[in-house]
Amino acid sequence: MKTPAHQNTPITEVANSDMFMVMDKSGRLAPFRTCTFIIEENGKKVVYKCPTSEKAKAFVKGLIEKEKTNASYLVGYFDVHSGTLEGDCIKYDYLPYPSLTDKMKIHMQEGNFIAANELLERYVQKIESLETINTVPEKFLMLIANRDNYSYKSKCLRRGLFDLTPKNILIDSERWVVIDNEWSFDFAIPVVFILFRAIRELSITLQSEIRQITSQDISACGVLALGLRTYYVPLVWIKYILTANISLWRLVEWEAGFWQYTVGAKKGYVGRIKKWPSLRKHFSARSIACDSQILSKMNRFIKSVPGVAKLVHILDQ
Repeated sequence: MKTPAHQNTPITEVANSDMFMVMDKSGRLAPFRTCTFIIEENGKKVVYKCPTSEKAKAFVKGLIEKEKTNASYLVGYFDVHSGTLEGDCIKYDYLPYPSLTDKMKIHMQEGNFIAANELLERYVQKIESLETINTVPEKFLMLIANRDNYSYKSKCLRRGLFDLTPKNILIDSERWVVIDNEWSFDFAIPVVFILFRAIRELSITLQSEIRQITSQDISACGVLALGLRTYYVPLVWIKYILTANISLWRLVEWEAGFWQYTVGAKKGYVGRIKKWPSLRKHFSARSIACDSQILSKMNRFIKSVPGVAKLVHILDQ
């Protein structure tokens, strides 16, 4: 097997080469540190995922088996984009397709919320059609919550596919291709947690678009908060994350637990559920523009003044 010359090159040199870095995960705990970049080989774009620490080599190599197992589990609903091991890295063909998030964003920018919502409905249907089991997800709870005081049975996917979310699904006509299989485990995970991760991800990424399409017919609820900003979620999406036994607060705790598992207990935060969510039926164009400007100024202020970032972090916790 031919090993690309860059695989034995320090990551600092790789970053300064003609390669295009698309994802840097050096902020994770050492066993999970990776980077992903695009390079042109023989006139063709390819993608490499590489470890950026000695401890992460086993993590990256383990993705090959995860991709095979996931492909079998997801067959009939999702395709899995698999790679080949080259040295310490995994090489993938470059796929020039938009993600599910991208497709939804375009529809919403065009004012077509119905089309965007139909895509989300198809996503939810596919997730709920996968093989499930009704159980107490004990291994899942011990991994991300470090406790087992949750004793209710819930509908769970048989495989713990944490990142089976819209940003990691590429749309090629009728093919839905999963491109990230890092966080895959051989234990059950609540379906509602996957849907919560998807809705939270979409609400943060598409917040401007959500505010633009909010109307008398499309209400949005300010249920999520991160730092000093409220994130509104279309009311028709909230039904996917409401269950009898698992509260929104618990879902946020699980998300925080997952972040702690990957990046460490003292790094990053995931926000909170607002105690008094507000319902909106309209955002003026001016308020949307002003909100974006104010958010940028607040972010700069938080980063520039000592102690403010820590205070905001405590607020979220």
